[in-house]
Amino acid sequence: MASFNIEDSAFAGVSLLGRRPVAALIWALLWAVLVALVTIPFMGVLADFVTLVVRSGQHPDPNAILPMIGGLGAFALLSGIFSLAFGAVISCAVYRAILTPDDSAFAYLRLSEREIMVLLVNFVKAVVIGVANFGMSIVVGIFLVWAGGAAHGLVSFVAQIIVTGVIFWLQLRLSLSGPMTFTEGKFRLFESWTMTRGVTLRLLVVGIILALIVLVVYLALVTLGALVGVGLWNSAPRPADLQSLLAQSPSVWMPALSSFIALGVVLVTIGGAILTPILNAPWAQVYRSLAGGADPAETFS
Repeated sequence: MASFNIEDSAFAGVSLLGRRPVAALIWALLWAVLVALVTIPFMGVLADFVTLVVRSGQHPDPNAILPMIGGLGAFALLSGIFSLAFGAVISCAVYRAILTPDDSAFAYLRLSEREIMVLLVNFVKAVVIGVANFGMSIVVGIFLVWAGGAAHGLVSFVAQIIVTGVIFWLQLRLSLSGPMTFTEGKFRLFESWTMTRGVTLRLLVVGIILALIVLVVYLALVTLGALVGVGLWNSAPRPADLQSLLAQSPSVWMPALSSFIALGVVLVTIGGAILTPILNAPWAQVYRSLAGGADPAETFS
């Protein structure tokens, strides 16, 4: 049975980041530009929504939100569409860097049929996992109604652990669908289920290592943000004043918080440059190891 090296796979993204830091930075900057293009047209309605929530607490008046529904809905829809589409492009760039490293022009970025197929498989995978999550939530709800009383809390806790575990297991079993689809140029989803049979525990270890790496990166960025934030402290509102500041007009609080907003954008961009290869490369590395020298198109045709 084919297998893979856990360490090589888990740290494939770290290795890629060391070899191609400029490409990773380009991917992150493009993400930042995309977010800006989607967000800027809706800054007004988003700022008004923040102010409304702060002023009214956790339960704002639905009648006050109603005029914002169109803008908020459009923002959510466009964010989802562009994130899914550009996510596929960036994922394919990472796959290309791992599977065909010499094809490095334009920071491995392309817009071709492969990207479209990866977009499609990512969407269907999200739907499959979403449906599974929804179905399990219904079952859990029925059990909670049946349990009732003192057992409600225990049943809810155990059920949440089970649901989370099942969803994570599904994601592991379908984790190779992106690299497979990219390599073959064909829709490959449940073929990943076949390929990961017998190596799920090894994939779990890879996932745990990735979670630890993400935690380290997160803590490092938070520390960096705190250190830089100290220098901005004197010109920024104190935490005790923040709620009253946000309750004012956006034209008041946005300029006051502009330095912190800029800091957040920079940190998110740095985080994106680091985490994009770290979270995508391992699965391409696993796929390459499991596929070996065989032609994947012949294996799964």
